[in-house]
Amino acid sequence: MAEKEGGIVKEGHDEGMNMAIGLLEEFGLPLGLLPLADVIEVGFVRNTGYMWIVQKKKVEHKFQMISKLVSYDTEITGFVDKKRIKKLKGVKARELMLWPPVNEIVVDDPPTGKIHFKSLAGVTKTFPVDAFAAGQKGITQAAQLHSISPLKFLLLELVQGLHGYGGTLGQLLNLAK
Repeated sequence: MAEKEGGIVKEGHDEGMNMAIGLLEEFGLPLGLLPLADVIEVGFVRNTGYMWIVQKKKVEHKFQMISKLVSYDTEITGFVDKKRIKKLKGVKARELMLWPPVNEIVVDDPPTGKIHFKSLAGVTKTFPVDAFAAGQKGITQAAQLHSISPLKFLLLELVQGLHGYGGTLGQLLNLAK
């Protein structure tokens, strides 16, 4: 592809993640913005700002602080600039029953602590930048930490939450009737 011409390419999960995090850091973007898994390749063309990420499988990640579910496709592309990713492809955020694509991400400059996600339809959602900071545990990251699937992790979280309830599951279900 012409966009990738002259790009720096890192292959493999560790090298790819290091490059992806390095790009986020270099351009002033939150380090937890891309919770990737099984990275195959990350590339960047400095002249144009074009970047691409290829991972083995699609990743769905829930950012706990803002209760937002985001889907990262097997290929993510965009143009990185200072505090911004434009013409983004491969990222979708769940809104009600829909998965609209995120087309642009912008961090306020000068800093206000806000980050904006824009869709092709012109809808913009604003969140605290801290919700995407490195170390923010989301469902995907926490499940990987425990080497289990995100669904199993959610079920365990539910059971642990019920444990604090003090009653039996049957009693809780009766309360819900």
